[in-house]
Amino acid sequence: MPRKLKVWGGNWDGQKRGLVAAHTKKEALEIINGHCYLSMGHFNDYWAETGNEEELALATELGLWLSKGSALSDEGYERLV
Repeated sequence: MPRKLKVWGGNWDGQKRGLVAAHTKKEALEIINGHCYLSMGHFNDYWAETGNEEELALATELGLWLSKGSALSDEGYERLV
């Protein structure tokens, strides 16, 4: 039986919201670090496992998504990986 993915959401660059789907926090950070460096401390401070139904429905496979507009806009997300 495959392990369930967890989804973390957080501050990408001060303006955009990022979502990452992974099995573990370490794997989530590795996916993010494929695009930019993010320390575990920053990840712990600014990212959290999400319970938002729309975000959970979007991030159904391993990967990274960024909001198309600001974190507060409703423009949707684009997938990076």
